[in-house]
Amino acid sequence: MKKFLVVAAIAGFALFMYSDVAKADEYDATRAGHPLRIVGYVAHPVGVALDYLLFRPCHWLVHRKGISKIFGHDVRLEKFKMQQPYVRPPHGPRYNAEMNRETEEIDTD
Repeated sequence: MKKFLVVAAIAGFALFMYSDVAKADEYDATRAGHPLRIVGYVAHPVGVALDYLLFRPCHWLVHRKGISKIFGHDVRLEKFKMQQPYVRPPHGPRYNAEMNRETEEIDTD
């Protein structure tokens, strides 16, 4: 454990000593003055304000039990981010034989 700490300390010190100083991007007047960028500076805070003041409270209201059926809100759609990726089930003669054995055991009850 002591050897690991010494190696980790040396590696951390080496990374610290050989790191480069972070620098800001150079100012580019052609990019900063683009009309759509200026619109973006104004529109982004307006969009965030609308999200927190209007859309989130409306969502909270329509997802309530009983009211969700009126507005057509489907709770199952909110969980799509948490779904596990599709895993193809195994197949082949060995898998089929195992499945047949399991179903036979279940049917005999």
